[in-house]
Amino acid sequence: MSVLVKALLMYARIGRDQKLTLTDLNRTLSEVLSDLENLILHSKAKIISEPLPSLNVYEVEFRQLLQNLITNAIKFSKKETDPEIKIHCRNEGEHWHFSVQDNGIGIESKYLDRIFFIFQRLHIKEEYEGHGIGLAHCKKIIELHNGRIWVESSIGIGSTFYFNIPILNP
Repeated sequence: MSVLVKALLMYARIGRDQKLTLTDLNRTLSEVLSDLENLILHSKAKIISEPLPSLNVYEVEFRQLLQNLITNAIKFSKKETDPEIKIHCRNEGEHWHFSVQDNGIGIESKYLDRIFFIFQRLHIKEEYEGHGIGLAHCKKIIELHNGRIWVESSIGIGSTFYFNIPILNP
């Protein structure tokens, strides 16, 4: 089965037959980093994370969210600079506010509104592989948690992906 078909099936299955589970997000992040160990070592990426909370989340999907954001941060890093990814989380009363910040190539402002839609690619496949599905996955996962995701970015400086999840998520 092609990678594209598998990715589409994963997208269609987000949230199916899942239930919210109290999850230690530090453990989830450790598992993601273990899964991405070869990519991290090869790219010389540095991942810095504050302690994360334990939350009621759709565990498999939240893991996929972190994996997609970290993989993208590494994939779209500057060739001359080792990737650095910072993960932050804070309680803002009504919701948890997360950020995943990188020092990558950045995204032009004219594309910021469309990157979360399926099949949106900003670069040719020869330059950066992928199908334009990863950030659509992220958006669907955050919406499943009744949250919101957005990005701020500067060309040549990097991007910060933000997402909020209500503290009393269903």
